[in-house]
Amino acid sequence: MKALILDFDGTLADTRLGIVATMQHTLREMGLNAVDEAEICRRTGLPLESVLAEVAGLRGVPLRKAVELYRENYANIAFSQTALFPNVASTLAYCHRRRVGMAVASGKGRAALVALLERLGVSRYLSAVYGEQDVVRKKPAPDAALMAAQALGHSPNEILVVGDAVYDVQMGREAGCKTCAALYGNGDPDELRRERPNYTINDFGELTQIF
Repeated sequence: MKALILDFDGTLADTRLGIVATMQHTLREMGLNAVDEAEICRRTGLPLESVLAEVAGLRGVPLRKAVELYRENYANIAFSQTALFPNVASTLAYCHRRRVGMAVASGKGRAALVALLERLGVSRYLSAVYGEQDVVRKKPAPDAALMAAQALGHSPNEILVVGDAVYDVQMGREAGCKTCAALYGNGDPDELRRERPNYTINDFGELTQIF
């Protein structure tokens, strides 16, 4: 393997508190009831519109308004509550020194994704960053992984996709990549293992053993 395609939420960064706080604030602002935190976390990484539709039952104009409000609120509420998981920065630096190509493929809005990667000090290690707006077919479709593979200049079978959700594993597999499930993130470890990824890790630093 010569390159990595990385999820962001729950894989590189612990964004759970910020996402939950922003979503609950957005729903209150619209006069709606708060939703169960576990339901939000279980869907983290999916496109924002899908999460709001599923957890709050929104459709049409209210859904579009909620998406707009969430994005307006996110930076002020969530950025200060977002941090890299242990060993992420050092592992990305290690892979960069080893000339391992790296890209991020996330369901997060592109503007917030780029801003957070810069704020967290790891954007310099990445060759490409893809957010929700960059693909028509979202995870678990293979489109984001295939786009990232092209940008990295490697065939899919030379790439490892790392993510904490079943749709990260499914995306990588459908794209023809090797897959690695991050069991420390937002996803259910048992569900992730049932997807039969090529590797599992309990700490991001374990990627140095794979490479």
